Amino acid sequence: MKNDKLTKTRIASFEVATVDGDWKETTQRWHKTADACRGVANLFWQSWVTWHYQNDSYTKLKEWLSRREEEGKKAAGKCPVQPYPKELSNATYKAASVRFPELAKGEIVLILNRLSSGLKSRKASKGSLPGHTAILLHHESHPAFVRSFPILFDRGNTATEFEPPAKRGENWYATLRVSRYEKENGKGATYVDRMELWCKGKKVQSQVAILQRIATGEYSFKGSQLVYSRGKRKWFLKLCYEMPREKPPELDANKTATLSAREDGPWLLTLHDGKTRIPGGHGRYVGAIRKRLLTQRWDRRANYKNAGHANKGHGRKRAGAGPQWKLQQEWKNFVKRVNSGVVREVLNACVAAGCGTLVYEQPDGEFRDTRFLATAGKVDGRRDSSSWDWFQVRTMLEQRATDCGVSVKVVKVEGSGDTENLGSSRSDESPIGDRSSGDGEKAKANKKPCRSKAKRDRSKPASKKKRRQ
Repeated sequence: MKNDKLTKTRIASFEVATVDGDWKETTQRWHKTADACRGVANLFWQSWVTWHYQNDSYTKLKEWLSRREEEGKKAAGKCPVQPYPKELSNATYKAASVRFPELAKGEIVLILNRLSSGLKSRKASKGSLPGHTAILLHHESHPAFVRSFPILFDRGNTATEFEPPAKRGENWYATLRVSRYEKENGKGATYVDRMELWCKGKKVQSQVAILQRIATGEYSFKGSQLVYSRGKRKWFLKLCYEMPREKPPELDANKTATLSAREDGPWLLTLHDGKTRIPGGHGRYVGAIRKRLLTQRWDRRANYKNAGHANKGHGRKRAGAGPQWKLQQEWKNFVKRVNSGVVREVLNACVAAGCGTLVYEQPDGEFRDTRFLATAGKVDGRRDSSSWDWFQVRTMLEQRATDCGVSVKVVKVEGSGDTENLGSSRSDESPIGDRSSGDGEKAKANKKPCRSKAKRDRSKPASKKKRRQ
């Protein structure tokens, strides 16, 4: 993956500490604004589908595609169906302004521009068709939003301003205009939300330095978001910016390093001179964390069966629903954190060795289920959803390799993990010996049958011993 851009896009996150005015009143209005943003997003897709249905875009696309197959691309010409024509854009904006008067006009424009740009660049989940064409041909469905939509803002549409603190080391301030109200005379006006961003402590000093460069114009400020974290129950300002890209080091493209997933450990990096590295270390921590999280999940599910009727069905705060969601997010965060560290270690090793090409052997099919990271810590006979994200490693490598001057090539390794398949990393000679010989049959014959133990309900407390009188 080659990226010739002179800039790179990043995001800096800041916690909203306080606001000017009543905190409860302002945050309640933000929640209503986020719900209205979700309504605009759903209205966009509903109006888009309705407009194309009324204009019979399905028949036009079918005829055009069949003409391309019969007569060729040049004879068929351009596609007669526009993904998002101007008349549809104007009609959607007018409908959104009438149905959601609590949103500022600039906020509606930001949402529609973001969704329309995503619609035009959307790819189909399968095949080579554009995403909007696949939806109109009924190959897949259009998106639908259930949770609150992020509140978008920028300098042009919401008049965003950043105010530095009076003293060094204090908190910064940000001003947004995203919601609207009507005055007594019937004219509309926007709320001016001035919020204080938490900028104290060592952990956020790198983010504060970025905010200073955004305010001075050294970094280009782009469209950002105001989001609510359900896990932390806090509001965060996600600032998007572009920073100049540093000149990457010059590496030898003929020197190739290979990154592969092991069966007895996490990763193996083989350099061009035959030397090896083990990114991620021994990996024993993976099995320990997976087993701990799975055990907590199963225990809480068992406890939920015996929970009282008043505790069930009351959302994430009651019974076992909340902890289950947190445990799922904890595993995803752990996988992302480990993959990020491995990618950083791999790229640093490639730069130190002068390797300009990195081949990533991405596990695929049944082969990925036999790797160490996919099996460590799992319990035999119990199903779970704690898989490993191999594609995330590929994405991180492609995103970060450009800054290091490394070219990434991806090779998918498939197979069942058995000795007969080429996709397996096992050798033809088993270290245990030939299990088809008579020794294996003797071992099975001498093996004593284990007594079946009754399963204990972990949700019920153990019986207390009687005290001696």
